[in-house]
Amino acid sequence: MPYLGLVVLSLILTVFSWRKTGSLRFLPFHLCLSGLVFVFDFVVFVLLDSYRYTPRLVKDPWFDGVLGGIASDGFIVPAAGVFLTVYRIGWPGMAAAALAFMGIEILFLSLGVYADNWWNVLYTGLSLPVFFLIARWIWRLIRCRMDRALPRFLILYFVNLTLQFSLVFLYTSLLGALHYRLPWFADVSRGHIVFINLCVLADSLLFAGAAAAGVRRMGLFVITGILLAVNLLLFKYGLIRTPLVTNLLGLTLVQAASLFLLTAFRRLLTPRSS
Repeated sequence: MPYLGLVVLSLILTVFSWRKTGSLRFLPFHLCLSGLVFVFDFVVFVLLDSYRYTPRLVKDPWFDGVLGGIASDGFIVPAAGVFLTVYRIGWPGMAAAALAFMGIEILFLSLGVYADNWWNVLYTGLSLPVFFLIARWIWRLIRCRMDRALPRFLILYFVNLTLQFSLVFLYTSLLGALHYRLPWFADVSRGHIVFINLCVLADSLLFAGAAAAGVRRMGLFVITGILLAVNLLLFKYGLIRTPLVTNLLGLTLVQAASLFLLTAFRRLLTPRSS
């Protein structure tokens, strides 16, 4: 399966990156880069319907597309960014990587597991070198600036985008525990995905702020209580549909898991302050 091949390749690159760095800091680095791609995909893929992933893993086309996006943009693109950065590969290598991704995109088009609407493979080739340069800047922040509040907040914000979206999408969409109702789109699944994205973008401000500030465990439990109250309000006003009200507790626990994981990554990024 083509998308499985991308995941396997990303894991290979990740192993080499870990061996090069000798530090688990490459994990939040990878997740941060995934968060950057998350924002890009939310705008270009979800809102503007630029292209369509079709790995054919689930019946719903939008949920299927998100799974393909996770394999493509959540794994292989960040893994390549991490690899190129930690090995200090210059412009020729970055250009070669961009060309390789263009080749993969053309291959996926020919296999019928990917389709572009208004997107063009040339856009991929032009945008990836910019992404790789941003990755280098982020790695410098992680290595040298985690003692400062703003860089620490920004890194944790994008890390949480990856963590929380992945967990909430799995719980709500693939397990079918509940469904968000956003009447902006004719396709209810697309509205569901947009709502998840908006919630994650908003929650990440609070989560990253709390984690970056080193909020204690009691404060994290208070935030969890606030999340439950918000979920109950969304259910009351019909923005969340679920056959079991107890599923709201499950959603809150999933969100809280992301928050507690984020505090662990904060300690990983700033070991001296923990």
